[in-house]
Amino acid sequence: MTSSREDDAVVSASAEPGAEPVRGPGTWVPPEVGDEKPRAVRPEGGLRMGALLWRLALGVGIGAVSLGIAVRRMMADAGEAAGEAGTLSLLWDAVRQVSAVDLVVYVLLFSLMHVIRLYRWAVQLAAVGEPRVGLVMRAGAVGFAAIIVLPLRLGEFVRPWLVAQEGRASYGSAMGTAVVERVVDGLLVSVFLALGILLSPVEPSVVVQRSALAVLVLFVTASGVLVAAVQRPDWVDRVVVGTVERVSRRVAGRVRRFLVGFTAGARSLASGGVLWRYVGLTLLFWFVNALSLWWWVRAFDYGLSLWGAFVVLSVLVIGLTIPSGPGFFGTFQLFLGEGLRLASPGRVPGVTGLALALGLNVVQLAVQVAMGAPLWLRYVRPRRRRPPQAE
Repeated sequence: MTSSREDDAVVSASAEPGAEPVRGPGTWVPPEVGDEKPRAVRPEGGLRMGALLWRLALGVGIGAVSLGIAVRRMMADAGEAAGEAGTLSLLWDAVRQVSAVDLVVYVLLFSLMHVIRLYRWAVQLAAVGEPRVGLVMRAGAVGFAAIIVLPLRLGEFVRPWLVAQEGRASYGSAMGTAVVERVVDGLLVSVFLALGILLSPVEPSVVVQRSALAVLVLFVTASGVLVAAVQRPDWVDRVVVGTVERVSRRVAGRVRRFLVGFTAGARSLASGGVLWRYVGLTLLFWFVNALSLWWWVRAFDYGLSLWGAFVVLSVLVIGLTIPSGPGFFGTFQLFLGEGLRLASPGRVPGVTGLALALGLNVVQLAVQVAMGAPLWLRYVRPRRRRPPQAE
């Protein structure tokens, strides 16, 4: 990734040097000023400090409760009390099993997975009028770092907003591609989990069963909305906006403008060439993701197959859809432990499971923040205006 917008690589062959900016299909153009680029909407309309603190407290509370449940279950697996003085010593002994080579290989695999995910989003955005790979990958790296740092998944709004600030795609279309990405991954994860439950002799916990059912309903519903947005955008506009308009015409107008861009984002995979590239990158993304998890668990001598890594990932991803505190601490450990319990019958996570879950959470947090934080300086650093050139 480069810091110069002019040096960014180009995904779309339709963007030629010297050509006028291409608007994505469905980019909203204000009726008063037809040639202006639509302004990006600030995520959440800008969060006040009180609202942010309230969300932070709620997220930390959810994470603390989840972490408490995870620690109790894993310590119970080991036949030890959660508050025993030797617990930290046992955790440290488990973590010390990881060699420097194991850590470096995992960081490389996880970083590769992250780059594939960012490039996959660039392929989507090229279809809605933003061909610059570097710009999209910078915004994506900052956005994913924000997702893991901000509470209650508020960072989901950051990457579409950053793309709309500097790029050619509208906020609605960029957000639409992000939603499509989440729905595709969610449906694939649901398939992994369903196969894992069917093939495992271990009955999943009540937490996993209810969370999986809720997430499945959510993603199936979202898939239906996306299909309707592509096939019958007029119908979606009438139903959604007609409902909101009864409450506020002003809000209904904003929803209508957002739906125009959102429909463009939903259509991002309509082209056969884009669709197959996206499918290939998605399969590669999840394979490298599972491979990296398998490598990490192997470093703790836990014993997990590559297919088991897919099952653990599916349970973990479903758990991380639950809004929680910064870093996903708590929900990460709880659902990773439940995934290990489901994917490795005959073995319980115990102290080793808790150690690898805590270590994995910290390493993933460090890698994503390290990749996103330096790029954030590009957006917060004041830029100097270039003096006008003499003719």
